[in-house]
Amino acid sequence: MYDLKDFKAADHIPALLDWMRAQMKSCGGKTAVVGISGGKDSSVIAALCVEAYGRENVVGVLMPDGVQPDIDYSNGIVDFRGRSATVAEIQAEVNGNAAKSALVSYAQLGAEEIQTVRKLFINVYTEAEGEEQCIAALSAGADGVLCAQTSAIRQALAPDGVDPAIYAPRPFVVSHRGNSQAVRGLYGNYYENTVEAARAAYDQYRPDFVEIDLYLSSDGYVVISHDPSLDRMTNGTGNIESMTLDEIRRYKVDGGLGDSAQYLDEIPTLDDYFEEFKDDDLFFLLEIKSAKPECVDAAVYAIKKYGMEQRVNFISFDAAQLSYAAAAAPDLSVSFLTNGYEYNVTSETFEQDVMDVINPLNASLSPNWERMTDEGVKNLNRYGIKVNAWTLNMEAAFFREIKNIGYATYTTDFCNWMEKQPYTLRPAETEIAAAPDERFALTADLILWNGQEQADVEVTALYVSPNIRKDGDRYFITEGEGVIVLLYEGKWFSLLSEPIVVRAQENPAGCGSFLQGDALSVSVLCFAAVCCFITKKK
Repeated sequence: MYDLKDFKAADHIPALLDWMRAQMKSCGGKTAVVGISGGKDSSVIAALCVEAYGRENVVGVLMPDGVQPDIDYSNGIVDFRGRSATVAEIQAEVNGNAAKSALVSYAQLGAEEIQTVRKLFINVYTEAEGEEQCIAALSAGADGVLCAQTSAIRQALAPDGVDPAIYAPRPFVVSHRGNSQAVRGLYGNYYENTVEAARAAYDQYRPDFVEIDLYLSSDGYVVISHDPSLDRMTNGTGNIESMTLDEIRRYKVDGGLGDSAQYLDEIPTLDDYFEEFKDDDLFFLLEIKSAKPECVDAAVYAIKKYGMEQRVNFISFDAAQLSYAAAAAPDLSVSFLTNGYEYNVTSETFEQDVMDVINPLNASLSPNWERMTDEGVKNLNRYGIKVNAWTLNMEAAFFREIKNIGYATYTTDFCNWMEKQPYTLRPAETEIAAAPDERFALTADLILWNGQEQADVEVTALYVSPNIRKDGDRYFITEGEGVIVLLYEGKWFSLLSEPIVVRAQENPAGCGSFLQGDALSVSVLCFAAVCCFITKKK
């Protein structure tokens, strides 16, 4: 029996790594393949192999094929630190490994890319050093920060006592069924689930997503309709999935208005939507209404045909269809729709009950917002689970949820409510060079959801580097390089600027007013010295 009282593992690691390298050399190998079971032993071995051979020479294989009960411990997050990765690569690797999160190095992804990854229902955590990198990561849109300096995170979150609620995200808004509330003519609105409604919503109100419903015609076309039949919304009758596309298109969408309909729109296919929006930045939530796996196959074909992989997520009430979708297109994200009555939101086991359902599907959760609680949403966020609310059609509740909760997306029939809400802070400059002690002012323009611009809005400095000082309404830098992050405080949510770089120069090329361009506010999940790599509570 060994006495381990004075044993220090760290003292033995260098010799162990040397031995591992010698063994690899002796057999003429280069790559280590490690079976990852989710337990401590395989995790330690994997870490040692990365240290001995380099990350690029280690392949991890999850095993034994999902049987092990604690397999979730190996799934939670994919580490991209130290290697470049595109949005497509992050999406494929995270979803392909049944994970929910990506860990990247500071400044590896820009604000626009971070927001794209978040729209794919993937959490983005960023490794940072010191206050400035923490605040930069958060203002760029990261879901959380991994930092060894707890004080740096604390200061980044609440400088000078500022309420951390200012980090509430600029929300992702989903136009439900294309937004039939966009007004078109004498008889009222556009008709749900038509290309015309989606185009009107996008052009007028700029939602992040449009939600549409998928069925399959008898000859294999993905037809967009909320109902399985043509009866309610068209001038025809019949079950969609028992008709060919030619038979379906004998009829038109009339909104159920019959002879009083002023407009008659074509019953659309998924191809019609993708063809219409292929050059825009609109994302799609594709609700699988059909129970046929072939509908998923046809949708995946259209997605790949139009190169829409980084602009779509599948959602469904049908767990079997989501499971099939995950197998048919493992790089795509899925979300499980629920009325919420399956769970007791006040139960101590609520979060575990939810994860028991969605983790085997590698899905996020899309609940009826009326069946959720503030604490329930926040707790699921802490476990790395995106929560997507549907369908908020009461204006007061819509804005309350945006301000206080933390959903990833907000689905509504009334995305016009966002028309005059703040969308982006736009700087005159993102960098400035100034002589030491030379004063300069900060100004900003605000871009609204409808595209209108408000010049020179009131902003405050959320974060200022120690070497930058304030003199009245102006600033100056004493030496070196520093950053300023600006804050616009709206009624319902706030916007942050990207870090604006200020450099002290004896003979600056020029100076002026500045503020950030495209950075968005964030949903914050902060880490200190270690990051939790699990998605399932035991």
